[in-house]
Amino acid sequence: MGLAVANQAKRPNRFYLLDPIRGLAAIWVFLFHYQFSKPFQSTLPTIHSFFKLGDMAVPLFFVISGYCIALAAERTKERLKSPWQFLRSRMRRIYPTFWLSVGIIFILRCVAIALRKDGLTAKVPGLYYPCLPSYDAVDWLGVLTLTRGVTSDQGAWWERFGQVNGAYWTLAIEMQFYITVGILLMLRRFYLVGLVAISALSLLAWLHNPSFVMTAAAGTFLPYWSWFSCGLLLWYIHNLGWTAQQLLGSWDKRICLAMLASISSTLLYFSYSSITPDQLVFSLLSALFLWCLQPFDAWFSKLQSPSKSWTMRLLPGMATALGTASYSIYLLHNEVSMFLSSVLLKQIPIRGILLDSIILAGTISVCYLLFLKIEKPFITTQTSPVILPLESKPKVRPMTFERKSAAA
Repeated sequence: MGLAVANQAKRPNRFYLLDPIRGLAAIWVFLFHYQFSKPFQSTLPTIHSFFKLGDMAVPLFFVISGYCIALAAERTKERLKSPWQFLRSRMRRIYPTFWLSVGIIFILRCVAIALRKDGLTAKVPGLYYPCLPSYDAVDWLGVLTLTRGVTSDQGAWWERFGQVNGAYWTLAIEMQFYITVGILLMLRRFYLVGLVAISALSLLAWLHNPSFVMTAAAGTFLPYWSWFSCGLLLWYIHNLGWTAQQLLGSWDKRICLAMLASISSTLLYFSYSSITPDQLVFSLLSALFLWCLQPFDAWFSKLQSPSKSWTMRLLPGMATALGTASYSIYLLHNEVSMFLSSVLLKQIPIRGILLDSIILAGTISVCYLLFLKIEKPFITTQTSPVILPLESKPKVRPMTFERKSAAA
């Protein structure tokens, strides 16, 4: 009993740093997709190599998603909500913004084609697809329901959405995660058994064939579940109160800082040596990285206190804002950056580091504005998805959640 009380005392109420990490992951994906100029690549080769590891942000996203979905599922059980309510909230979070992004992509393409005909834009590879892809009704149904990764065998799984936006393939996997968790919630007392069984099956498949994610099964969730389960595991570790403060005592910040530096150095070594780490290993490192961040969470939250000067609040506030807009950045970065490139290259035909910086900053700014206009209205609750777990004892009154402008 004493240990349980101690654990609850050590357990933080919020995990503020999860939003900035999610925002950085979205930007990392953007940097991975962006075609940097030759001057940038030759002047900053190590940084460019690090940016080109941005496909590793997908496992990081899935780890964060696993963490947040574990919280949402437990909150559903604590509040005696039905699994259908859980699924409805997840679908409302994903689909409306996704559908609007499809429309925005086609509008950008049509405008770009019209401007190109008038000689007002430069040609950028990848932007000038037809405004409407050559899909039939079944293909469109698969795209708009995010089931095309399963129902189509046309090319690699990321290419099945390629005529619209190749990045959509991860949303298809994400929705399968949600549906799987929703089905497991229907099993009630066998929920955890189901989570463990699927996680074990995914892990065994990876041990049998580490290239499982490249097989025909890659259009389904199972090859990626092991990444997702790293986030699930992290949530349950936090839920048990096994935080760095609890396990490491007064040395928590120093030890965690050393571990964060080691993980970051390893990643920099990978980029310098042009080594692509295994995705599951990277997922485990991501979960460990997030666990090590937790002791610094209170410090980060204090930096955003209204009592601090605006200069102190500026960078933490911007980092958190990027996290809240990470979904919009992920959905639209590729098309927006190509559109801006086509316009700016017509005015500044010589590409370089400055133009790259302008395009990157402009794309993030446009995506943030689109977040405010198209995504934010569809966020079902203003409660942050990174609040740490509710008490598991039924007699304990659930904590109240602050309303806060908005992962998974």
